[in-house]
Amino acid sequence: MTLRRLVLLAPILLLPLAGAACSTSEDGAGVAAAETEAAVDLSPEELGRLGARLHERPDEAEQILAATDLTWEQLEAAIRDVAEDAETAKRYAEAFRAELAAST
Repeated sequence: MTLRRLVLLAPILLLPLAGAACSTSEDGAGVAAAETEAAVDLSPEELGRLGARLHERPDEAEQILAATDLTWEQLEAAIRDVAEDAETAKRYAEAFRAELAAST
């Protein structure tokens, strides 16, 4: 799967997985996930705009993430958090669409 498709499908693919992301194992994986999620302090709108930028310029994805001091894991965790709530997921999607519309 190309990076472009991954970025495009990430919000859709992660919505059903939101419930599964809440489970933790006994080996401490839940603690590591919590630490990763805590490091991201972006609103759903900011994440939506970031997702749109990544979608528009997949070849520059690493530089875009580096400019925001995020790793792929942190971005995925933040999107999962947004996907857990219908209202925040809607805010993310609206910002994503608005950013795409503004750039065309």
